[in-house]
Amino acid sequence: MIITICFVAGGISLLLLREDPGVIYLFAVVFGIGLGGDYMIIPLMAAELFGVKIMGRLMGIVLTADGVAEAVAPLLAAPINGTRLLVT
Repeated sequence: MIITICFVAGGISLLLLREDPGVIYLFAVVFGIGLGGDYMIIPLMAAELFGVKIMGRLMGIVLTADGVAEAVAPLLAAPINGTRLLVT
């Protein structure tokens, strides 16, 4: 899990080098590997912690909560940056 988070953080830090046009492709690869690895680890950790009998119910709850958090997080983070979101 730490390795995938390091890939995500490393990918985001590559965006600081945006003067080079090819760095966006490197960012996409590194960030994609990290985020994809993170999504692959979630069911493995859930199965190890709670067992495989309730995996369907558990993944339904975890992925629904993840989707809601990913939808709401930008709305909560925008005021920190001083950005006004236009919600229509």
